[in-house]
Amino acid sequence: MGFGITGQFLAWVAGTTVFNATIVWAGMRRHPGVLARAIKGDFDRSRARELWKLNTPTYVLNMCGRVSLLTDNIVVAAMLGPVMVVPLVLTQRLLLMAQAQLQGLGNASWAGLAELYSRGETDIFRRRVVELTNLTTIFAVAVLLPITAFNRPFVSLWVGPNHYGGQWMTLFAMLNAFLLSLISLWGWVFTGTGEVRRIVWPLIWQTVFNFGASVLLTRIVGAVGPLIGTFIGFIAVTAWFIPWQLHKTFGVSARQLVAAVAKPVALGIPYVIALWLFERRYAPSSWFELCGEMLAAALVYLALAWWLVLTDRDRKTWWIRTGLLVGSRRVASAGQKQ
Repeated sequence: MGFGITGQFLAWVAGTTVFNATIVWAGMRRHPGVLARAIKGDFDRSRARELWKLNTPTYVLNMCGRVSLLTDNIVVAAMLGPVMVVPLVLTQRLLLMAQAQLQGLGNASWAGLAELYSRGETDIFRRRVVELTNLTTIFAVAVLLPITAFNRPFVSLWVGPNHYGGQWMTLFAMLNAFLLSLISLWGWVFTGTGEVRRIVWPLIWQTVFNFGASVLLTRIVGAVGPLIGTFIGFIAVTAWFIPWQLHKTFGVSARQLVAAVAKPVALGIPYVIALWLFERRYAPSSWFELCGEMLAAALVYLALAWWLVLTDRDRKTWWIRTGLLVGSRRVASAGQKQ
C-alpha cells in the first residue's frame, strides 16, 4: 500500500528476518551456550572440515539449478521481446506452485533417510527411497494432471484467454515439474548423506544441454523453446544418470525405481486424455466449477492409484501409518486385520 513492488520485497525481507530470528532463538533455548561455543571454536574441527568440503559441490549444484530453471524468462525476453515473457510465466504459474509443494516431499524426508544411512540400516534405507519415489510419483501425477487438463480455463478465468501460452507450453511445463519433483527427491539422497560430489558433473552437463537447447529452440519454435530445452536436459542426463548412481552408490534397485515411477505414470496417461476431453466438452465457467472439477479429478486418480498401483502390502502399511499419524487405534487395527 503505497510502495508497490518495493513494498512487496520489503515485506518479504521483514517476514524472513522474523522467521530466522525465531529459529535462532528456539535453537539457543534448546541448546544453551551453543552460540558462545561457536564463537570460541569449541567444537570438533575435523567434523567441521568435512562439512566445509561439501560447500563447493553444493554451491555448484545450486547454481546449476538456478541457471537451468531461472534463465527461461531471460532467454525469451532477449530473443523474442519482454511481451512474450507474460504468457510463459502465467501459463506455468499453477504448475510451478504445485512443483514447489511436490519438492517438499524430498525436503521433508532427506533427514530421515540420512539418519537411516548413517546408522547402517541400509536395507530400510533402500526400501524408503523406492517407497518415497512411488509416493512422489503418485502425488505428482494426481496434482499435475488436473492442472494440465484445466490450465486453459484457469488462465482464462485468472487473466484472460489471450495470455494462455497454449497446450504445448502446458504439456512441457507439466513434464518438467514432474521430472524435477523426482530429481529433487533423489538429489536430496546424495546431499543428505554427504555424497553430493557424485552428481555435480552430470548436473553441469544437464545445465549445458538445457541452456544450449533453450536458446536454439526459442529461435525455432518460440516461447515454448526454453521449456523443451529443460525437458531435453533432464532426459539427456539426470533422468537416467541419477537412478543409475543411486544403484551404484547405495545399492537401490534400478528395476524397483523404474516400477515405482512407471506404474503411476501408466495409469495417468489415459486418465489425462480423458480429463482433457472432458474439459473440452464441459469447460468450467466459474472458479467454483474449476476448483470442484480439479479437486474431483485429483481425488479420483488417488482412488484409482490406491487400488491399481499400490499392492495389498502397501495399502496395509499406509492404513497403519494413517492410524499412527492421526492417533487412531481403530484405523491402525483395521489396517492390520485387512
